[in-house]
Amino acid sequence: ASVGLDMLWVEPGTFTMGQAGVLESEHNVTLSNGYFLGKYEVTQAQYELVMQSNSQGVNATPSTFTGNNLPVETISWYNAQLFCTLLTQQQQASGKISKDWAFTLPSEAEWENACRAGTRTFYHWGDNVATQFANYSNTQTTNIGTYQPNDWGFHDMHGNVEEWVADWRSSATFSASPVTDPTGSLSGTERVRRSGGFSASGTQIRSSWRSQISPSSVRSFLGFRVALKKIIQPIVQNIQKHIVPSANNLEMILIQPGTFTMGYTGLQESEHNVSITEAYWLGKYEVTQEQYFTVTGSNPSEYNATGNGNRPVEKVSWHDAMNFCNQLTAIEQNAGRLQSGWEFTLPTEAEWENACRAGTRTVFSWGDSYSSIQANFQDNGLGETVNAGSYFPNSLGFYDMHGNVEEWVSDWRSTATFASTPVNDPTGSANGTEKVRRSGSFNSIASLLHSSCRSQISPSSVRSFLGFRLALKKVN
Repeated sequence: ASVGLDMLWVEPGTFTMGQAGVLESEHNVTLSNGYFLGKYEVTQAQYELVMQSNSQGVNATPSTFTGNNLPVETISWYNAQLFCTLLTQQQQASGKISKDWAFTLPSEAEWENACRAGTRTFYHWGDNVATQFANYSNTQTTNIGTYQPNDWGFHDMHGNVEEWVADWRSSATFSASPVTDPTGSLSGTERVRRSGGFSASGTQIRSSWRSQISPSSVRSFLGFRVALKKIIQPIVQNIQKHIVPSANNLEMILIQPGTFTMGYTGLQESEHNVSITEAYWLGKYEVTQEQYFTVTGSNPSEYNATGNGNRPVEKVSWHDAMNFCNQLTAIEQNAGRLQSGWEFTLPTEAEWENACRAGTRTVFSWGDSYSSIQANFQDNGLGETVNAGSYFPNSLGFYDMHGNVEEWVSDWRSTATFASTPVNDPTGSANGTEKVRRSGSFNSIASLLHSSCRSQISPSSVRSFLGFRLALKKVN
């Protein structure tokens, strides 16, 4: 109500996507979860209400054709997704939606399902196009709702403005095989746009019509429609916690010895079994600025505005992270709270990935599809860190193992890829020039958030997207 955004519920179900002989093969798509979708395209008034609180300097009124009830246009895919992220934050903070719901762009399949509204014709009204049904072959936008809705109540699914959707555009056409909950390619250079705009031809406003464009592009005929979806929460297993009082009650979770599959076939590194033979503790969250300041007396972070003490510390080198660990070890030992033979340190790369995967073998801990509502990464458009724990944890209870800040681990990076043979307690190369970093960050693309993704950098480097997570282990 505070934004005036009408949304309609779409039930789970199966529909026929695509159009035989027109761009894409017909195929059955099953959407296993219901979702809300905007009854109308987002208006300029709604866009300005949400974006006026944005700190990223985005123009709140970018549209070529101005009017409160005209659809917002001349915005990039990134700005559309930023609108969704900010709207989610605002509505959660005000209690309008719970933490397990989030605004986002619809997937291409969700969009076409709502556009078709149960039909299999070229348009929701039939196979013949006519200007009384939609705004096309025109010179500008019209107010939302000027034309009659489809059978499910959605307006302007054909024409007025083209609409950004979440998917990267694949170079391949649709397969004719049935699919469930498709989300497009994992990465790419162009995002999909749907519906056709006011200047489109009748052919370009069909239900199945697809095109693509760089996500940074802006056009006077290109806007968006918002979806509201429930985040599927993992079931957090029973966890044993350790609290570190001298670091502002930093929380750690115990991980028992065991074997897991590290790496991911086809993504950088070969899959191989890794056995971790000793239990270890790992930080439930990335180390925050408040915790870092309490131990070291400094806060080097770039995103350290007043009230952001719960954001992860960043702009710390590998050496800075290890210095934090050493200082904390000494403080806790002197206080008599640290068991003899244990120390705070950085996790090994294998220990980090074991905790990130939480028993999964998928690309991400939540599944194989990227999701802007599961982590803080480039798709959200924020361009900065968020408070630790802003997104749901994995099933072991760890937060932000994907995105927010990249995390230093202890290993030197080897020039060799992982061998496919099983290993016990790997620690990386004995020496080197670069240390490994994991998880991806707020400015990473989705492919850099994989559970298996690895990169490296000089241990003296500091970056505004690079922090760390604390481990507690027995001294060898």
